[in-house]
Amino acid sequence: AKDVSKAMDISAKVLGIRPGMPAEELLNDPQKDSVVSYVSDFRALERQQQLLSWLNGKISTYGVNAKDLSGSFRDPKVVNALVKSFDKESIDLSSIGKKSKTEDAQDALDVADQVLKIPSILSGAAMVEAVEPDADLIYEYVAQFRDAERKADLLSWLNLRLAPFNCSAANFTSSFQ
Repeated sequence: AKDVSKAMDISAKVLGIRPGMPAEELLNDPQKDSVVSYVSDFRALERQQQLLSWLNGKISTYGVNAKDLSGSFRDPKVVNALVKSFDKESIDLSSIGKKSKTEDAQDALDVADQVLKIPSILSGAAMVEAVEPDADLIYEYVAQFRDAERKADLLSWLNLRLAPFNCSAANFTSSFQ
């Protein structure tokens, strides 16, 4: 329990993950539900870090960097660069700052919704005006872009395989009905 307690202290200091009980109680939980919950926190953090890395791979092309999936989105350049990475023509990054931060963010959310068909799950105001934007909503929103990219990649792969048969799939909804 002493080593587990030390590891828990380190994870709390370095990662911000704290169990709801001391190490002895955590280890003595007969169902181990507490251990599962504690480990799932690490898994969630890993997924957040993977998505953040993916996001930075998309937006770094435009000289933009996100430090996290919350406070970084207070800068409308982050969401604008993300949308631009999917549709180069719809977003003019040089115009960012000519309007309010809220309007700049909302414009990107609107383009994503209308052009890319990625619905907004929070407003520009909720993104840039909050002291700390809702990390869960931003995670979910950014994940929609990653999922759209995966579907597009998969559709491209599928169409390469279908080409010798003189057929193609336009999308996953109507092409397989």
